Amino acid sequence: MNSSRSIRRWYFIHKWSSLFTTLFMLLACITGLPLIFSAEIDALKRALGNQVIAEEIDPSLEVSLDAMAKTARLNRPEANLQLLFQDDADPGVTSFAMGKQLDGPIGSSEFLRIENSTGDALGAFRTSDGIMGFLFLVHSELYAGVPGALFLGLVSLLLAASLISGIVLYSPFMRSRAFAVIRLDRGSRTKWFDLHNALGIVLAGWLLVVTVTGIINTLAAPITQFWLINDMQKIVDLDETPLPTNQKRFSSIDDAVAVAQGAVGAGRMLFVAMPGSELTSDRHYVVVFVGETPVTSRLYYGAIVNAYTGELIAAPQLPWYLAITLLSQPLHFGDYGGFPLKVIWLVFGIGSLVLLWSGLVLWWKKRTVEPVIERTRRGQLL
Repeated sequence: MNSSRSIRRWYFIHKWSSLFTTLFMLLACITGLPLIFSAEIDALKRALGNQVIAEEIDPSLEVSLDAMAKTARLNRPEANLQLLFQDDADPGVTSFAMGKQLDGPIGSSEFLRIENSTGDALGAFRTSDGIMGFLFLVHSELYAGVPGALFLGLVSLLLAASLISGIVLYSPFMRSRAFAVIRLDRGSRTKWFDLHNALGIVLAGWLLVVTVTGIINTLAAPITQFWLINDMQKIVDLDETPLPTNQKRFSSIDDAVAVAQGAVGAGRMLFVAMPGSELTSDRHYVVVFVGETPVTSRLYYGAIVNAYTGELIAAPQLPWYLAITLLSQPLHFGDYGGFPLKVIWLVFGIGSLVLLWSGLVLWWKKRTVEPVIERTRRGQLL
């Protein structure tokens, strides 16, 4: 590592991986900072819009899921009910995905919000609605769907290479200097150089965590789809229950949720995929729950219920690869430790913006590796 050849190699990796990723990472930081507080912003929007914000509601007073599903179908007779879900960020409300095609992509459907306590429709939304929806789609997939998400995964891999090479280079470039020192008495270029190195080494651990979880998150959609369509489908195919005469009449959604909850023992229902949707078969409900602890609230506990008989088919264990994916998502946005951790993520995110900008400044000033290496070998840094 002490040879100039080794330093040149690491510098080459750091320079070009950084240059390729910087603009994308600047965009990711700018769009990601507001998303750290997406739950708080959504709650404020609901309050300002006079939408229901439930505190404590007696479950016995809530309208049944079957009744709310009927309301959803009456409100959108031209659409197909694909999925219903309950989000803890939108308490007291059940949202129903109403798509033009039953087996169409749920993410692009309209979601009708229905108040649990009254069964009244509160309005509809799409995941791409509003500034927060726009920011999320740009941050997660560059508004380009799965190809955009996979491209960002590649960018994140290069960012990881940039971070690792930067850590390796820190010692020889800052030899005999105090940790993260910024020499304010030197020229402009030296100040930018020191600022870039100081922020890079201080934020390196956090940036690696955010980068790795970002890589995992870019694969979240295809991994979840694989679990639902491949693993769950294998179980569905084993169900040989005879089809009823009236194949348009399904059993109760509420009963399916109760049967599934008894099997998985998890705390809160997250969503129910309706028969015929992209997440299940033509004859089964897929009911998914989440736990009630900070960790288990991020994990899925699924069960498959026959949509005609209401009988439990299976409650498979969550595979390890999906568990890792689900646990990484909130860590990416600092959503594990409440508001204080989000503030820390905000500060680190702003620091990352300065780090990226300082790297661009240094490149713009056409700083070359050769004189730096020679001065480093002589112990004369800048």
